[in-house]
Amino acid sequence: MDPRNVLDLPGGRRLVGVHADRTRLGRDARPPVTRARGALALVTVLAACTAGRDTRLRIAVTESGGEFMLSLEEPVRAVTCVERDYRRSPTDPAAMRRVWTARCTDGASCRTAIRYGDRALEATGPTEPLAPSAPGACYECDLTGDHGRGLVRFRVADGGGFEPCRPRVGDL
Repeated sequence: MDPRNVLDLPGGRRLVGVHADRTRLGRDARPPVTRARGALALVTVLAACTAGRDTRLRIAVTESGGEFMLSLEEPVRAVTCVERDYRRSPTDPAAMRRVWTARCTDGASCRTAIRYGDRALEATGPTEPLAPSAPGACYECDLTGDHGRGLVRFRVADGGGFEPCRPRVGDL
């Protein structure tokens, strides 16, 4: 038999005749089933690598009549708000104080906009009222949805409204 018409495959298998013609298989001399398994393995690896990543979602904070509203582009499943003092080292435990944590347990009824301290959510700790921010301090609220999360930083002004948080460069 002409050696050009025999193709040895992994696992001791051999292709003989036209199927063994390397020129017909192109640059990849493996049979289509082997290529399909390789493609499936690649897709599985890519899905596993991206499954744990959170997508950054758009978030907004508004104030009306003394009530702070937090909005996310998809239903809010969990919220954590902290007061962070950027004058302290990030490793200093006193640099951060949790002021509100809650989660939505209503499944499909979870809303995209929530009020700070919203009683429709299940609080997982005490809710502290928002007070005017001390110099160098900001509030940070982290909202989690089904496909990602959003983070907003803001300061509470002396008059009760809010303003953007502007920590110094290197504070974050």
